[in-house]
Amino acid sequence: MKKVLVIDDSSFVRLSTTLHLQRAGYKVVALESAVGATTVLRAEKPDLVLLDLNMPGLEGDEFLTIIRGLGIDTKVLLYSAAEPFELEMAALESGADGFLQKCAPEALVKAIDSWLRPGR
Repeated sequence: MKKVLVIDDSSFVRLSTTLHLQRAGYKVVALESAVGATTVLRAEKPDLVLLDLNMPGLEGDEFLTIIRGLGIDTKVLLYSAAEPFELEMAALESGADGFLQKCAPEALVKAIDSWLRPGR
């Protein structure tokens, strides 16, 4: 079973995303903040991290820079309602594997399926 780590400060988004990914067959670990998430990342070893871009305390792109600096090589998608250009630039500058605009749950699951497909 593939594992996804969801990091989002919105409790609604976190819960909705978790439920839809679980229904699609994923194991999900969800956190409300990137602060302290490196410990969870190392312990859980997720196949993919779905990381909110705009969070209080530690922004998603800042967290991604930290984990890449630590040599943690997990697929990371920045996930945000930000404008597409802003989101794409943040993904490129921080070393994300990709980005997704916050979208309907069905589209989210389809995108995660695509990113976790063998050979990607």
